Amino acid sequence: RLAAHLAACDPCRRETDAFRRARAELREAAGELPAGLDWSRLEAEMKANIRVGLAAGEIVGPVAAPARWLGWRIAAGLALATVVVTMGWFLNVPRPVAAQGVILQATQAGLELQENGRTLTMLQPASTAVTYTVNAEGSLRARYVDSDTGQVTITNVYAQ
Repeated sequence: RLAAHLAACDPCRRETDAFRRARAELREAAGELPAGLDWSRLEAEMKANIRVGLAAGEIVGPVAAPARWLGWRIAAGLALATVVVTMGWFLNVPRPVAAQGVILQATQAGLELQENGRTLTMLQPASTAVTYTVNAEGSLRARYVDSDTGQVTITNVYAQ
């Protein structure tokens, strides 16, 4: 695949040729050693530098890894997520709305109005998704789409 690409791509082919020329020049230059190079003196200097480096490493000692602060971030994120989920659940739990001795309540069957031990229930179809809206002024609304007719049914119940 590389040969096919180089055959079709001029910029890549020029770059590859430049690397090949540089490699050839480097091989030619590597064969020439400087005149008068004292290998024993060079060897002694390299050994001395290695010893100095090892001695400096012993003085410094082991380097302690920096403390990871990731743990508290994870704990804080989980705590925040827990608070958000708990508040969302708490705010969405259906509660009866009481107004002057009248109780309005959304149940599985529909909307209920209770007063003096009597109950009036506005039934909704069990298989339909129903949207309930509660108002702090004493009203309750149920809205759903009838699957047979496609019509929207809205039921409002007000307590006075």
